[in-house]
Amino acid sequence: MGLILAVTGHLGGSLTHGENYFTEVLPKEFQSFLGIEIEPEKGPQLAEESWEEAVFYSEVIQPILNQNCKSCHNPKNKKGELDLTTIKGLMTGGEDGVILTAGDAQHSELFARLILPKGDKKHMPPSEKRQPSKAEIA
Repeated sequence: MGLILAVTGHLGGSLTHGENYFTEVLPKEFQSFLGIEIEPEKGPQLAEESWEEAVFYSEVIQPILNQNCKSCHNPKNKKGELDLTTIKGLMTGGEDGVILTAGDAQHSELFARLILPKGDKKHMPPSEKRQPSKAEIA
């Protein structure tokens, strides 16, 4: 009975979260040890004159999004038609439209969902997932 539950649970998780949902959250070293091919992180595609923004985005913003949002909002899964693995996806938004307000991030949909109470249905990430720290949200 337990074996059937484990197999169906795994298959259900694969359907809803993508094939690698179980291993993608493991540390890169452990993934490598298990023989899982690690895809290199893709940096943002910004113009040469805005390299400082590119460094800040790739070294600060994208790792936070990868750690907290990537399992549900990636090219394979795209919950809410939202892909947060690239700057293009971040700027495009999802099925509810744009999630960032240019020049006013504190009034953006992304920020609004991060600061909702954990019990709120629209709070992101879902309450059972890792929550970003106040510093990461800032």
